[in-house]
Amino acid sequence: MFLPILLFELKYRLRRPATWIYFLLLALLAGLLVTAAGGGFGTGVGVSLGGDGQAVKINAPFSVTIVLGVLSTFGVIVASSLMANPVYRDFEYRTHPLFYTTPITKAGYLGGRFVGSFLIAALVFLGLGLGAAVAGAMPWVEADRFLAHTPPGTYLWPYLIIILPNLLFSGLFSSPRPRSRAIF
Repeated sequence: MFLPILLFELKYRLRRPATWIYFLLLALLAGLLVTAAGGGFGTGVGVSLGGDGQAVKINAPFSVTIVLGVLSTFGVIVASSLMANPVYRDFEYRTHPLFYTTPITKAGYLGGRFVGSFLIAALVFLGLGLGAAVAGAMPWVEADRFLAHTPPGTYLWPYLIIILPNLLFSGLFSSPRPRSRAIF
């Protein structure tokens, strides 16, 4: 029963506007930060990302890691709202008796809900890297503050070592726990 619950959660979340709104908000947040650091808002606005004066470029791996790491910690609130909702939703819509009367294991039910929510949160947090990459390529930023060519791993590595572990731990500690073992 793990796979049907996982697929249901993915289909449900991909149809919800909140998923895409969170994605766009995180992309916009990263894009605005990189635009501000790149001088896109004029000379009066100064944002420094990880010591990126003129020696370290804004889209250098070090700066991208700092940007995505910091923004992913702010996104923990988004991750909590995405990952704590599924089981509560069953109680809100009063469908939990149906799940508790079917031959479903606790691991299949909670695991399918958790993994589905985790995958959706991972998709939503792709917006951080996308927003930062797109903002660095915009014509209104100062080109001399950016590297001419950014290797693809520059955005992938912080996602794998910082964002996904942040999502996993924040999701594990924000997911609901059953009040009683008697219901399973």
